[in-house]
Amino acid sequence: MFTPASVAWIIALPIIDAFGLLVARLKDKKHPFEPDRRHFHHHFIDGGYSVKTSVRIILSYGFLLGAVGFFGYVLDIPESVLGWGWIILWLSHATLVMYPAHFQSLLAYIHAQYVDKSTS
Repeated sequence: MFTPASVAWIIALPIIDAFGLLVARLKDKKHPFEPDRRHFHHHFIDGGYSVKTSVRIILSYGFLLGAVGFFGYVLDIPESVLGWGWIILWLSHATLVMYPAHFQSLLAYIHAQYVDKSTS
């Protein structure tokens, strides 16, 4: 049976994205369910990545987060370590959502440096 912290890592990406958006919208005094372009995938698209590439990156990231949860359980990593790591992940993601221009600039830079050069 997986531990709660392991499960949190396995399903981390949709949870951290939803709660990050909730915090950012409340900070801006907006309704928590008001639509905007702060979702994780919009950052990649606005950073110059195609939808296909964005999906690949995000699925890989989700797989990596799930692997942390799976191997954290298999390797018997303490709940406290997995739990605090997850909280740090969530706070980091919430910060990215609250300040999307910085994250999009970083993504655009990476895209210009690596993606554009590999396709030319």
